[in-house]
Amino acid sequence: MASGSVAECLQQETTCPVCLQYFVEPMMLDCGHNICCACLARCWGAAETNVSCPQCRETFPQRQMRPNRHLANVTQLVKQLRTERPSGPGGEMGVCEKHREPLKLYCEEDQMPICVVCDRSREHRGHSVLPLEEAVEGFKEQIQNQLDHLKRVKDLKKRRRAQGEQARAELLSLTQMEREKIVWEFEQLYHSLKEHEYRLLARLEELDLAIYNSINGAITQFSCNISHLSNLIAQLEEKQQQPTRELLQNCERL
Repeated sequence: MASGSVAECLQQETTCPVCLQYFVEPMMLDCGHNICCACLARCWGAAETNVSCPQCRETFPQRQMRPNRHLANVTQLVKQLRTERPSGPGGEMGVCEKHREPLKLYCEEDQMPICVVCDRSREHRGHSVLPLEEAVEGFKEQIQNQLDHLKRVKDLKKRRRAQGEQARAELLSLTQMEREKIVWEFEQLYHSLKEHEYRLLARLEELDLAIYNSINGAITQFSCNISHLSNLIAQLEEKQQQPTRELLQNCERL
């Protein structure tokens, strides 16, 4: 991989997507993204529930984050390497500002590149010193290890996210099937009850007709009898008012 591509990759991996600066106390969210602790505090404010990732907008029911110490270490190494990059015409790794000698060594105690004069000075006497190229390779190896770890974590999160999406789809499919089953069963029950209602109402109609037919004849007969009795009563009342002689004559015909 070209050095420019490596530098760009390192820059992206160690930059907060919110403040666009190097991570400071990076916190990893359940979605796998990392955000500066202070940036999260600004984004979430006082909210304790239903917070979301500032990068992917995935919502979490509660604040769930944990310090990403590996990423913090990688960020420190990247910042340190950027500070120690070659600059100026005094050699590939630059020159010592104090002695104007090429920076070819690295002091592990002071964590800084030094020249051969610095190595013999009282300031660095007794310190563990490495060739600068060897120190840089060591830093690159540490960074690569951190990158490998972060990529493994990222891949794991992606697999878990895919598993979650698959589980969600399967569960939603089951609930949809159950929903359709319930609707179908209630439709069948509705049709069955409707048919039963029609049958019961038809039977009541038949019963109404039977009641009407059976009782209507008796009512008609009673009406005829009442009419006949009314006529007889009227005749008798008329006879009752007749004179004595006519009444005696008509009594024989009663």
